[in-house]
Amino acid sequence: MDEPQKKPLEPVYNRQPDGTFGPGNNANPPGAPPKAERFSEAAKRMLEAREVNIEYTFPKNGKIVTSKLHLESTTTINECLVAALIKEGINGNVQAISELVNRVEGKPRQAVDLGGQKDNPLSTMSTSELVDTASQLIAEIKQAEKNE
Repeated sequence: MDEPQKKPLEPVYNRQPDGTFGPGNNANPPGAPPKAERFSEAAKRMLEAREVNIEYTFPKNGKIVTSKLHLESTTTINECLVAALIKEGINGNVQAISELVNRVEGKPRQAVDLGGQKDNPLSTMSTSELVDTASQLIAEIKQAEKNE
């Protein structure tokens, strides 16, 4: 049985000996496709808007649900959200108060306890003492492994 003849490869024009394209030849003239907008960029753009129209469709419980959102304001969406948080805080919503304070003042610093520095012998050792202690511990571990 005769095998079908393979077509000879067409020559690739304007290639350098190392396989790269020569001057004036670009394999991808329009360039890479544009990257999708990042979430944070989209959120910032939409939060700074004074009008937003969104229509989205998604499956929910086996059905396709379409939701529409239309917001129009003389202030930005950011300002509307801050006003909503303030209103919630005034009404006693502790989470809203906490969110506002944390966003404006920053989260409070928390002390980190490393296990009682006064009773910790490592805190009073010099670097060379720490290295010696670590070396002794490693030697003891290796000896224990040999004895097993």
